[in-house]
Amino acid sequence: MADLLWDDVKCFFDPRLMGSLPDVTVPGTSVEDWQAVLDFVSASGWRYQYSEGDTTLPMPRAKAVLSRSADAECPQLQVRPTTDVLAIFRFYSAKQIDFDVDLRELQGQERLDVFCDFLTVIGRRLSKPALMDSEGGNHRRPVLGFDVEADEVVLMAEPWPGEHRLSGEMRARPENGYVEPAMNPKPRSIQLPEMRAEVIAAVRALSDPAYQKRVWIDRQYPSPGYFDDFTLNVNILDDAKVLDAPYATIGFTLASDEEAGAMAELAARLGEVLDAVGAESPDGAFLSSPLWENVVAAAKAALDALAR
Repeated sequence: MADLLWDDVKCFFDPRLMGSLPDVTVPGTSVEDWQAVLDFVSASGWRYQYSEGDTTLPMPRAKAVLSRSADAECPQLQVRPTTDVLAIFRFYSAKQIDFDVDLRELQGQERLDVFCDFLTVIGRRLSKPALMDSEGGNHRRPVLGFDVEADEVVLMAEPWPGEHRLSGEMRARPENGYVEPAMNPKPRSIQLPEMRAEVIAAVRALSDPAYQKRVWIDRQYPSPGYFDDFTLNVNILDDAKVLDAPYATIGFTLASDEEAGAMAELAARLGEVLDAVGAESPDGAFLSSPLWENVVAAAKAALDALAR
């Protein structure tokens, strides 16, 4: 049986919402963990290629790669668990294992199953979580991942209600099997894509009552070193200027008047609850306010605008 069903999670595989190359991380690792992954890939039968710059080299020892000089180019390991799905491991640090997948390759139940199987294999091999966050999300708010105790891939964020629709039909590119939107009605000249990813992650957190209770109130974090709360998300939106001057951020962080209007509405609802409850109040006071449901509704509408 599939760990996740495509219809339930496809919102987290929209490249326009999550970024084309979401961050996948195994936190709390060591050189020995890296070596275990390299040994497994070598013995797995999967196609793989290790390279440094433009030079393809034999599979190295993890200790040698991770002890390279600070000014050396970051090597990468390309792994194909199937012909149509590529994972690229990047040797940034011994303390966590980072790799990218391309969401344009991961469309539909069959590809989702391949991805879940891949996360499961890595997680089981290391007895550690393997977490997927949005591109540029800095691993703060994973949306799904391999859970060691559950021994399967689970959701870590609540998909927003209603059927998620990618803007435009999705079409296959026969030459490489990717899928891409057939049309895109809004400008794509975003100058600050990493900040946009932070904004989307913050809006997603504000739209998800289950996540808020689990993480903000109960402090059930998906990985060591993880932290999130209401104040952090408001500060992210404040720093990006999408609350006090959303229309001025079009082309920088936001992409359209529709997105700016949705963020202005969210700003108004946040202002109401902050004024009523008090900015220094604990998170539980905000969540129990009768005004909080208006914040959640505005955040869901803003997330929908950002995903179109």
